[in-house]
Amino acid sequence: MNTLKMHTRESLDHWLTKALLFRILRRMKHDVITEFEITGMGIGDLFDLTTSVQYEIETTSYSKFIERRRRDYERDGVEVIVIPLAGLPGDVKEREKELRNWVIGDS
Repeated sequence: MNTLKMHTRESLDHWLTKALLFRILRRMKHDVITEFEITGMGIGDLFDLTTSVQYEIETTSYSKFIERRRRDYERDGVEVIVIPLAGLPGDVKEREKELRNWVIGDS
């Protein structure tokens, strides 16, 4: 818990975005797990234990794919937010700023 893990096939862009989300949530004093297995569903990117929100970072930005991906991880008591990499700023500080708009605060 509260450790940033990397999947072996993550692109730098994906990993950087996950790292920034991790940083935002930890600065909010949230407990976070990364690269966690959900039986029968797959490996998740980042789960905020404090708010029960799962964040998935995707390189594909097609709305149908994003919605399907959200449904793939859907389960009771968990909100799933899929963040497409397309459209996020290239500048690290600007990307972090943009990612804050996706983050759900304390319940």
